[in-house]
Amino acid sequence: MKKVLITGANGFVGRHLVRTFADQGYEVFAGVRKGRNPFSSEKCLTIFLDYNDVSVLSVELARIRPDILIHCAGVTVSGRLADFHEGNVRPTQHLLEVLAELPLERFILISSLAARGPGEGAIDTPVSAYGRSKLAAERLVRASTVSWAIVRPTAVYGPGDKAFHPLFQWARRGIFPRLGSAERRLTFVHVSDLCALVLAQAQVHGNQLVYAWDGVVYSQREVTRVLRHVAQRSGWVIPISAFLFAASTGLLDLIVRRLLRLPWTYPPEKMKELLADDWGIASSESPKLKMRSIREGFQETMKSYFPELP
Repeated sequence: MKKVLITGANGFVGRHLVRTFADQGYEVFAGVRKGRNPFSSEKCLTIFLDYNDVSVLSVELARIRPDILIHCAGVTVSGRLADFHEGNVRPTQHLLEVLAELPLERFILISSLAARGPGEGAIDTPVSAYGRSKLAAERLVRASTVSWAIVRPTAVYGPGDKAFHPLFQWARRGIFPRLGSAERRLTFVHVSDLCALVLAQAQVHGNQLVYAWDGVVYSQREVTRVLRHVAQRSGWVIPISAFLFAASTGLLDLIVRRLLRLPWTYPPEKMKELLADDWGIASSESPKLKMRSIREGFQETMKSYFPELP
């Protein structure tokens, strides 16, 4: 039985990865940052990791000696730019330093489409600190001696996701916010399909960069149409000016985070990603596995929140 260590196991994607690999018969170790709650499942063993202490990290990894390491831990939103480096780059660097001394079969980095940035260009041009930190982590992996795969998911959704949950709640009430142009190009991947892709990457060899998406570029208009269908509501589309949204968010950031010193979900850095017009992916990067369309995936997700729907 092969051993797999999954970092960031308490996160949305991490929880699904733990279940996926456990169900496939792997011996799963759920990596959780030191000081966080243990992973609550009988299917795995929680391992507390201190990414800032290489000596302690070395002892922990040498003790379990994983065959596969899936690095899913990271910082996605923060009001401090330094947090992205500390949460995404440094842990990757320290893990790779330790793993260079161990007989690891496969290292899989869960990166992000943000590392490439908006547009379908071949050159990586991230627009946010988060995207730049993910790209820096990717470069560390590419320069290492391990057998690696880098997975770049687009917007990940599915049951239990906190980021998309409000969107489904609003849709069920007949409210459909539309940020910017109706023709904004968006891409999505259901969390179960992302996990299936990572599972496939764990079973192959050779260094690979792969994009995780369902193979379709949707306009924001099409996304609203699908949400109306799965929510069984016609409702109202609420256009939101990108300029006014950015301005109001900047003001809220000033008041909430800087003056009141409270956490704020969408600091200006996140706005750079939310306001981009094109998160398409080139057809040459089409997924090799069968993926759910948003019609099927949104339907499943909506029913998980509202089981009374037929």
